[in-house]
Amino acid sequence: MDNNQQFRPYSQIELQSFRAMRKATLFFFIALGTMLLGTMVLPYIFATLCIVFAYLAKAKQPKSNRFCKTLIVLSVVILIMNTIYTIFAIYTVTSNPDYIKQINDLYQQMYGTSMDGTQNTLSYPSLTQGGLTK
Repeated sequence: MDNNQQFRPYSQIELQSFRAMRKATLFFFIALGTMLLGTMVLPYIFATLCIVFAYLAKAKQPKSNRFCKTLIVLSVVILIMNTIYTIFAIYTVTSNPDYIKQINDLYQQMYGTSMDGTQNTLSYPSLTQGGLTK
């Protein structure tokens, strides 16, 4: 080993920053995977955790600034894309009569009663009678 290059152990702050950055990267990839699989709730949880850990890593160690900013921006993109997907899925299910009929038939097979009867009992708007599609 050269005398000019001596081993310097990492400080506690650098280790904490590295661990936070590693957790942020892990949560980013989990959020990306759950978004691509079409789950509606999990990407919100994991992308938010990614943003929190990336912000913590950025605050503790300015050297990792660019990588943390990239993770934060990509997590926000995941949140926006998942919101658009969720709105589209809800709109598709509530506006298409074929989907509503399939849901009602499945509900009737599973529970022995129609969804309209259950919704009227619980005072929810009816999907098949045009309650949400007006």
